[in-house]
Amino acid sequence: MRPIRFVLAAALATLAVPGAAHAATVTPATLTVSVAATPAGDPTRFTIHVTGPACNGVATDLTFALAGGESKVLSLCDSPPDLAHRFHVTETVPAGWQLTAINCLGHDTDPADAFVVDIPSATAFVEFSPGERKSCAFENAKLPPPAAPPAPTPPPAAVSPAPPPPAAVSPAPPPSSAVAGQQVRSPARATARLRAQSACASRSARVSVSGRHMRRVRFSVGGRAVRTVAVPRGALVVHALVPLRRSGPARQRVRARVTFGNGAPARTLTVSVRRCAHAVVPQFTG
Repeated sequence: MRPIRFVLAAALATLAVPGAAHAATVTPATLTVSVAATPAGDPTRFTIHVTGPACNGVATDLTFALAGGESKVLSLCDSPPDLAHRFHVTETVPAGWQLTAINCLGHDTDPADAFVVDIPSATAFVEFSPGERKSCAFENAKLPPPAAPPAPTPPPAAVSPAPPPPAAVSPAPPPSSAVAGQQVRSPARATARLRAQSACASRSARVSVSGRHMRRVRFSVGGRAVRTVAVPRGALVVHALVPLRRSGPARQRVRARVTFGNGAPARTLTVSVRRCAHAVVPQFTG
């Protein structure tokens, strides 16, 4: 029986350490970067710069150029979910062009790993886990050429001054707020309002920001930035899932920093969300 027990112990030791039998294979993550340009067929090339965590001991610092309709597939690795340590994908917008949208796609169920897009800096912040496949498309539109300056107007011919007209009594002007027969409407103001779900939340809370002229909304929980949403032009409501902290007080404070596209000063809105208490299952011994 002793030789048989020795053989069984050696086999169990080999199964307990998989690396002793063969090296583990990690499936790389892939990112597809593409560029769209309007009008189609324009030969302008757009420079893409990708930076982020080191993969296989080599720092990620890639630069390449794409024309409208072209794409490039990159093999990357996993990255932390916080913005500073994600992969940063940035487009250099050429003169005479405007970046209109950054559309990123990928199946990721963790709200903390959602894409963050910043149109003013032309950057997408992408988180990766091993084996994930994601894509980001940069959409650009060519600006119209500047209008030619008007031709100078020749000076008028010299004319002898006409005699002054007789004095007349001018009618009283209408009220300054309106002209007779016409209604004057003041321009819409920049507004923003933050709301959160009334029921308790376990891991993530549903919040929404409604208002006018909103450009970007940056959410934070307990002083930690968790998500930034670029608001499409003309949108009146923005919905988002924000991850709650798993420790600390049950009622957590969610802040939304709203910037506007009409030059109005930014506003900081605050709402509280209640985290659901975890049920304690009693254990009996006997």
